[in-house]
Amino acid sequence: MSIHTENDFHLNPFPPFDVRIVFCGYTRVANWNYTNVNLRVWLLYWNRTSGAELELNGSVKKMEPGEVILIPPYTTFSTRLREPFLHFYIHFEAKAPFDRVKREFLCFPASHAAKVLPRILKARDEVSRALAFRLLIYEYLLPGGRNPCFALIGAVYGVGSRFEEGFHNGINRLIGTFVGGILVIPFYMLYQKQPFGIPAFLWLAAGLCLVLWCNLALQADSAIQPGIVVYFVVLYTVGEERVVFYTLARILDTGIGVLISLLCYLLLPSKYDKEQGLSFRTMWKATKHAFQSYKDKNRLFREDEQKNFGMKNKK
Repeated sequence: MSIHTENDFHLNPFPPFDVRIVFCGYTRVANWNYTNVNLRVWLLYWNRTSGAELELNGSVKKMEPGEVILIPPYTTFSTRLREPFLHFYIHFEAKAPFDRVKREFLCFPASHAAKVLPRILKARDEVSRALAFRLLIYEYLLPGGRNPCFALIGAVYGVGSRFEEGFHNGINRLIGTFVGGILVIPFYMLYQKQPFGIPAFLWLAAGLCLVLWCNLALQADSAIQPGIVVYFVVLYTVGEERVVFYTLARILDTGIGVLISLLCYLLLPSKYDKEQGLSFRTMWKATKHAFQSYKDKNRLFREDEQKNFGMKNKK
C-alpha cells in the first residue's frame, strides 16, 4: 500500500514512441516486500530516501538516493522494505538492441534524475512530462555504449582522392574536434553554474572565442567549423555527468576513424600515390609533407580572408 503526498502522480499510458512508457510515478512506499519479480519491461528506480533493498541471485543491493538503478526485462529479483521511502519509478519498453542485455542491476549516478524530477513534478501537462521522462530514459539507457558514429564520421572526413588530400580532411576534423572538445568541458560547467554572477551567454561566448583563437594559433583555420560544431553539440545535448566521458570518447573515436581512413590509402593506394611511392616505409615522410602542405593551405586561406575583409592590401 502506498502513502501518497501532494506531489504524487501516476500516469498510464503514454503515446507510443521508440521507447514506450508503460507506467510511471513518484510516491512514498510503505509496503515493498515481493519475491521473484519478473517483468517483461525495463524498470528505472530512483529512491530519494533510503529504506529499500533489491536482491538478485543471492546478492543484496541497497537502494540509496545517490544512485539510479536500471533493471532489464525478464530479470528475476526480489524486493525488501526496511523503512518507508520516497520512490520514483518508470516502467518502459525499449526495442533492439536494448532487448539483448545481461540480466543484472545497472547502476548510475543520480545527478541527472535529481535535476529532471522537479521539472516533471512542475509540468502542467502530460506531454511535457512524457518528454521529460523519455529524455531521462535516454540519459541512462545510452551512456554505457560507445557509439561508432563518430569513428565513422572521422573515417568519412578522412576520405580524399589521394593520401595528401585525405590527410588534410582528416586532420582538419581531428584538430577541430580536439580543440572544441577540450575547451567545452570547463565552459560547460561555467555555462551551467554561472560563477561570479556572470550570465550564461557570456560564458558561452567566451568559450566560443577561445575555440576560434586556439584554432587560429594552431594555424588550423579550416578546423574552426568542426570545432564550433563539437562545442555546441556537447553544450546543448549532453547531460552534466556525461560531459567528460562523451567528449573524450568523441575525440578518441574521431582519431580512430581518421587513422583507419589513412591506413586504407596505404593498403589500397591510388594511382597517384603509387607513382609518388607511397607505402608503409614512406608513410612518415608522406605524413610530414602532408602536414606541411596543410599548414601552407591554411596560411593561404587566411591571407585570402584578410584580403576579403580589407585587412591586407592587395599587391
